[in-house]
Amino acid sequence: MSSPEAPVILSTGVARGWTWTRCYLAGDPATRRAVLVDPSTMDADERTRVDRMLSGWDVGLVVLTHGHCDHISDARWWSGRLGVPLAGHPDDLPLFNDPGLNGSEAFGRRLSTGGLDFELNHGDRLEEGVPDSVVIHLPGHSPGSIGLLFPGHLVSGDTLFKGSIGIDSLPGLGPLWGASIAVEIESIRTRIFTLPPGTVVHPGHGPDTTAGDEARSNPFAAVR
Repeated sequence: MSSPEAPVILSTGVARGWTWTRCYLAGDPATRRAVLVDPSTMDADERTRVDRMLSGWDVGLVVLTHGHCDHISDARWWSGRLGVPLAGHPDDLPLFNDPGLNGSEAFGRRLSTGGLDFELNHGDRLEEGVPDSVVIHLPGHSPGSIGLLFPGHLVSGDTLFKGSIGIDSLPGLGPLWGASIAVEIESIRTRIFTLPPGTVVHPGHGPDTTAGDEARSNPFAAVR
């Protein structure tokens, strides 16, 4: 049985070469069960720091919020290292599998997760990790972007940032595969801004914020 206490959310600034992509551990303090989200480490030092973050936790699942290279770069390594499945949304399978689509080829790397061990869809619960957790499909930044909702907390991937939203193109690289700002704003307004305003949003890059603060003041998606 899960603890009534909100899950502990621990984060570390990893993957400096990937614009400080944030990797998260979300776990139940009572059971010490947890999920590892977006482990995009790039070298031994970053792996060591994530290992320290995992100390004392029983990680049952590695989850990817979406398929861009700065979030998937070390996911399969961590899945193997921990002996646990790798999961994400099926609409991002082309990104998970194709270095030309996920952006890694443009950075001189050929990254692929080799697919997923199982798929997560809207409304699914992360039974391998924290029982009181729900997958929210947030298409827009990519077709299969998801958020992970825990009591009082949302890990939002690159869909929503403090004062910003996920992009649909990169300067010099062109449009991101399957991205749509219009769809992304709709996802934010209907599935994030409808959460309790005090819900803490933990984005894929940058500082935390809340659903209420962004609903009031986000320059791209605020409801006016």
